[in-house]
Amino acid sequence: MNVKEFDTLMTNLNKVVKECNDIIKDFKSKESVLKWTVSEYQQKCERARKMQSETDHILHSDLYHIIGMGNLSVSQNAKFLKQVKVLGEARTKIKLLACQDIDIPEIPKTSEYKCTLLNKKMISEIKK
Repeated sequence: MNVKEFDTLMTNLNKVVKECNDIIKDFKSKESVLKWTVSEYQQKCERARKMQSETDHILHSDLYHIIGMGNLSVSQNAKFLKQVKVLGEARTKIKLLACQDIDIPEIPKTSEYKCTLLNKKMISEIKK
């Protein structure tokens, strides 16, 4: 692989690793996570899911083809695989974060209760 293509490859790989590390850094501090709203938390988990999908594609498809058909020199191959190892470690952490989610239940508009003392159903409407 020529030097220009390899530099582009490494630049793009480094961007993906940096983005993974940014996501991991967001979840690192308990104090900052506790300050998030539920929607912020869900957005960050969704970002982790997208990054997991992207890293899955890189590690399962791109990696195979780059090593097999990329004509990397020995030194290029060593540098590339070293960075791929870093990406694999980051992906493992991202995968854990991507499966996190908070389900927000639907709040019913009416509530119904069968009162045994009155022997009738009581209905109340929930006002917002």
